[in-house]
Amino acid sequence: MVSNSASLNSKQTSKFLLVSSIVTFLFWIGVHSFDVYRLALIGAIYELAWLPMLASLVLIPIFSTLIIIKQKKLLLFPVCAILIIAATILFLGSYKI
Repeated sequence: MVSNSASLNSKQTSKFLLVSSIVTFLFWIGVHSFDVYRLALIGAIYELAWLPMLASLVLIPIFSTLIIIKQKKLLLFPVCAILIIAATILFLGSYKI
């Protein structure tokens, strides 16, 4: 039987979190750089994706921190994922509507 902690120790999980944080970063940069409602398809994709992307701003740092705690050392991928999400949050906080 495989435990949940074994999946947190996987290098694939760390890579997945890093890729997810990059996708989240690019999503929020793109949303604030372009008028998403100019094209109906882009607006529909935005409407479907904004809530999961918002949740990822909270969940990615939590899971990355859990991986760092489980490994008891700083690993490159989880630390980079946390830094990318922090940059995204700083960008969203400084963006003027």
